[in-house]
Amino acid sequence: MSGAANCPETPRQKMIGMMYLVLTAMLALNVSADILNGFTLVNKSISQSIVATEDRNRMVYSELETMKQINPTKVGHWLEEALMVKTAADSIFNYLQVFKENIVKLADGKDADVDNIQAKDNLDVGAQYAILNGNGVILEEHMDGFRKFLCEKVSGDSSKIKEFSQMFSTDPSFNNDGEEVPWQNSLFEHMPLVASVTMLSKIQSDVRLAELEVITHLKSQTDAGDFRVNKLGAFVATVSDYIMTGETYNATIFLSAVDSTKRPLYFVNGKRLPTDVYSVQCNTPGVYTYTGEIALPTNDGDTTRFPFERTYTVGEPSATIANEDMNVVYRGFENRLNIAVPGVSSDNIIVEAKGATMTKPTGREKAWICKPTSSDNVELTVYAMTESGKKKMGSHVFRTLRLPNPSAFLVYTDKQGETYLCPSTDKQPTRNDLLNSKRVLAQYADGLLKANFTVTGFTIYAQDATGGVTPVSSNTDKITPSQMTVIKGKKRGSRLVIEDIRAKGPDGVVRELSPISIAVN
Repeated sequence: MSGAANCPETPRQKMIGMMYLVLTAMLALNVSADILNGFTLVNKSISQSIVATEDRNRMVYSELETMKQINPTKVGHWLEEALMVKTAADSIFNYLQVFKENIVKLADGKDADVDNIQAKDNLDVGAQYAILNGNGVILEEHMDGFRKFLCEKVSGDSSKIKEFSQMFSTDPSFNNDGEEVPWQNSLFEHMPLVASVTMLSKIQSDVRLAELEVITHLKSQTDAGDFRVNKLGAFVATVSDYIMTGETYNATIFLSAVDSTKRPLYFVNGKRLPTDVYSVQCNTPGVYTYTGEIALPTNDGDTTRFPFERTYTVGEPSATIANEDMNVVYRGFENRLNIAVPGVSSDNIIVEAKGATMTKPTGREKAWICKPTSSDNVELTVYAMTESGKKKMGSHVFRTLRLPNPSAFLVYTDKQGETYLCPSTDKQPTRNDLLNSKRVLAQYADGLLKANFTVTGFTIYAQDATGGVTPVSSNTDKITPSQMTVIKGKKRGSRLVIEDIRAKGPDGVVRELSPISIAVN
C-alpha cells in the first residue's frame, strides 16, 4: 500500500510488503517447511503492524473528540463521519478475523489457535470454506462494499480513490494459460492454510491503514473552510420587524465574510450611513420598505456592491385577550385564556390581574390560566417588554360567575362492549344494557365549557311490597350491589329514576343536579 502524504508507510511496513511478495513467489516454486514458517513470521509482523495502526487511529479519534468539545458546531459533523468510518472498518475487520478462525478450525479442530496453526501446509480447507461453502463470495461482497464506502468518504480526492480501488480490488486474475480466475479462487484454491491466513491478515492491515487515511482526511476537513469564502452577501439583522408607534426601528447591516483590512460603506435609500446601524423613529402606523447596499473596496481599486431590501411594520399598541371557553370567567375554576401581542414574543408579554391569579402553562405559547379570587369582576392588563421598556398594550374586563350546574348521566355498557351515556340522543338503552350500568357521571352536555365534576352520591328508589318506595343510596359515583338489585327488578315499560344526585366541582361547591329518568325497554 502506498501511504498518504500525511501518514507515509514506515520502513517496517515496506519490509513486510516485500517479504509478502517474495514468499508468495517462492510458494509457486516449492512449499517447504521453511517457507511455511516464513509465512508465520510475516503474519506475526502484520499483526504487530495492525496493533500500531489501531493505536494511531485511536489517537485521531481522540483528537476529534477534543476538537468537538472546543467547537461542536464546526467539528461535530466530521466526528460523526469519522465514527461511521470506524463502524464500517470494525465490521469488515471482525468478519475477516472470524473468517480466519473458521478455516483454521477446519484444519486444526475446535481448539485451534489462529496465531499457532498446526496444519500450515493444508491445501484444502481454504478452498472448502471459501469456495465450496460460498463464504468467499460473501467476503468479496464485503470488500466491494467497503471499497465503495471509502471512495465516497474521500469524494473529490482522485489519488485516494485510485489507491482504495487497487487496495481492495476483487477483480479476477489470469493464469498462465490466459484463463480468468475468480478473486476468491486465486486467494484460497490450492493455497497452504498459513498463506491464506497471512493474506487475510494483510487485508486486515489494509483495512486499518485505509481507516487511518480516511479519518485523517476527515480531520483535515474541520478547518477546510477557514479563511476561504466563495460568496459574499449583505444581511440585515433586527430584533423585530413589527414596531409599535413611538418606538425606534433599529437594524444592523453587515456583510458576511468581511475582510478586516477593508472597511465597507453602508447606504440606505441612497444615503450613506455613518455606521452599520440604520435607525428610524416610528410614529405612523403602516408597512415600510427600504433598500440599500454595502459597498466594499476591492484589491484592484474598484468597488463591489451588495444590494439588500427589507420591510417592517409599524402598528398601534394592541393586545388580544380571548377566553377559550366563554366570555366570562368562573370563580374557583382555571379559565383558559389566549393572550397575544402582534410582533411580540410570548416570553416578552406580562399580564397583570385584579381579582384573579394568572399563570402560564408550559408548552403553549399564547395560553394563560386565569383563576378568579373573588366575586368581583376580573380586570386584565397586558404589557409588552420592548427595547424602550415595559409598555401597556391593552386591557379587558371579565364578569365573574359561579360555574353552572352540569348534567347528570348514567354510564352503561352494551353487549358489544361499547360505553354510552344515558340520557342520549344517539342510543336508547335496553333492559339488558341497564343491567351493565357502571356509575353516574356529571359533565356539561354541550362541551363548550370543560370542567371536572365528581359525583359524591345519588339515590335510586325501590318499590316495596306495600306499594311504597324505599330509597337505595350510593355515597360515591358507583352503582352499588343493592342499587343493581333494584335495576334488575325493573320490568319493561317501567321507569328507572335516579334522584338526589350530588356533584362537587373544581370550585369546591357541592351542588344538587337534576334527576335522571330512563324508560326501561
